[in-house]
Amino acid sequence: MQMLSEKLVTVWIFVFKGGLASVFGHDLKLQAKSLTCMVTPAADGTFSVEAVVDARRIEVVCARNNGHDLPATALSPSDHQDIHRHLLYDVLNTERFPEIHFSSTRVVKGVERFDITGNLTMTGHTHQLHFRAMKAEGRYVATVTIHQPDYGIKPFSTALGALKIKPDVQVEIRFPADVLDGGSHYVAPMP
Repeated sequence: MQMLSEKLVTVWIFVFKGGLASVFGHDLKLQAKSLTCMVTPAADGTFSVEAVVDARRIEVVCARNNGHDLPATALSPSDHQDIHRHLLYDVLNTERFPEIHFSSTRVVKGVERFDITGNLTMTGHTHQLHFRAMKAEGRYVATVTIHQPDYGIKPFSTALGALKIKPDVQVEIRFPADVLDGGSHYVAPMP
């Protein structure tokens, strides 16, 4: 069993704008700044994974446009605070649901990839997810689309709905390849 933290596992959340006034808004890149992940190897060369993200520590990294990060000046400190406040209280309801949990139920090993099925619990709702982690540049990278309404989340909107967040967000998870390939030098203590 290996215990990992945000020092080794990176979780990015990509949020996309929509609505009639979307030309005035930005897509957003967020990051889970506090997480724990337990990877338990199985005899068949696969593993199980249990992960917990502290939803209160998901932070705004930057604004994005057409898939590219924008300079830090694209969002003012006030913008960062407003977005973070809405994320914590209006979207994720972190006072009531401070953690996001993932537990794998099935992992299938392929060539330079793993197909993973598991349960994601967020804002009091649990749904099954299927995704593929592909090996690239010494890491396994998985991208998962999460439909916010499935988790009881009404996508944020402002200006009477003219500027709103699309219901689907993308989550990108990056693990050191050695962890999933059975290496052990990436072990990190639990915080």
